[in-house]
Amino acid sequence: MFSYLLLLLIASLQFTGALGYSYYGVPTWGIVCLALVGSVLVLLFLAFALMIAMRRRQSRRC
Repeated sequence: MFSYLLLLLIASLQFTGALGYSYYGVPTWGIVCLALVGSVLVLLFLAFALMIAMRRRQSRRC
């Protein structure tokens, strides 16, 4: 489970980094916005993975 989370985190960070480097002419605020969007995506992925993990634990108890 945690390996999937780590892989997802690395992939999303590399995606935002690639976006930041490909638009090198963009001012600094553009790169900051891309980084913020990337971090929000990472948090959404983590929340989704935690919801799935919690549902699996609840289904095991029943």
